[in-house]
Amino acid sequence: MTNFWRPQFNRAKIILKHLKDGKTIDFGSAGMRDDGGKESLHQNLMDNHNGGIIGVDIRPSDYTDVIADLDKPLDMFANDSITNITAGEVMEHLKRPYEFLKECHRILERGGRLVLTTPSAEGVQLLMGRESPYHYFTWTEKNLKYFCSSVGFKIIHSQKLNIYYNRNLFLRGFGYVFYKFRPTLLIVLEK
Repeated sequence: MTNFWRPQFNRAKIILKHLKDGKTIDFGSAGMRDDGGKESLHQNLMDNHNGGIIGVDIRPSDYTDVIADLDKPLDMFANDSITNITAGEVMEHLKRPYEFLKECHRILERGGRLVLTTPSAEGVQLLMGRESPYHYFTWTEKNLKYFCSSVGFKIIHSQKLNIYYNRNLFLRGFGYVFYKFRPTLLIVLEK
């Protein structure tokens, strides 16, 4: 059971409820951890999703099936060939996020879903000066919705999660009490 003092970071449960049965690409499969950093998000998806999952990342790992630079065209995937795409904590690392979203739109079948998570520009890690130097972009919930809509996606669901890598009690409490400052955005899009 999740409680405030000992939070669970299980993004897989949240993401899985938005996926349709079918082939799924997990972009950023090497890096994301679930449940406080013990288990791979990719492994959780593989264990609990109906359909094949292809792990794609820029670096090799136990969960990477395809190595690809996500700032470049994803020519290895055909048009309208994938049912779902997950991109957990990927968008902020891309130099060309608009082109990445266009590629996701191209390879998703009609009615296919894209589930993104990314740090919130309003989140506590930014307020406390803890943003990563490896992040090129950050978004507010409103700006990310507009950005995704401009590519042609329909917004199905969005929310802010109180998932925070730093176990600082004050920061967790701040996000728990003030929704606006929760550090992680989750947005579900449909083609």
